[in-house]
Amino acid sequence: MDLIESNDALHYRIFRTTLVGRAQTWFSRLPPGSVQSFEQLIRGFIQHFASNKRYLKNPGQLFAIVQEEGESLRSYVQRFANEILDIPDTSPGFLSGIMAQGLRNGGLADSLIGQSAPNWDELLSRAGKFILIEESQKVRSSNRPQREPERETHKRNYESTKDDPRRRINTYTPLNMTRTQALLVVEKSEHLR
Repeated sequence: MDLIESNDALHYRIFRTTLVGRAQTWFSRLPPGSVQSFEQLIRGFIQHFASNKRYLKNPGQLFAIVQEEGESLRSYVQRFANEILDIPDTSPGFLSGIMAQGLRNGGLADSLIGQSAPNWDELLSRAGKFILIEESQKVRSSNRPQREPERETHKRNYESTKDDPRRRINTYTPLNMTRTQALLVVEKSEHLR
């Protein structure tokens, strides 16, 4: 009996040295004399921290990972990669299909639908290429001067003159001849007869 008790005491001391953070706090708050055996200590520990256990997800949960409106491809691929860490034994073809389904329309989705990636590294390699394309397009579009507002203004001015017959045009194309010469040309043409 002494051997068993001393063995429990040894386990108790060793167990205490393995605890950190919240587990150490829990252990230090145990009332003195409340633990009768090492077995009881382990059961109490498991009951207290059972809710913290990470459960493996099933592959069907990957279908819920979709690229949000305005979300970059890089961000989506990172989220997808983090989620598959909790899912054991998923085939690369399955992952390619799920990723393609979760993507908004784009080159990577087309690439994965056309031919699924043979392995996870190939999938990430393909995604990396399309991420670079997306990011370089964003850089180029941010460097271009924006001329859209001018076109909108010009279009609005044109439409407002077209809809309002009372409004007169004040600017004309300059003539390359005198008014007298223009009248003579019009007089000789058959348009007036």
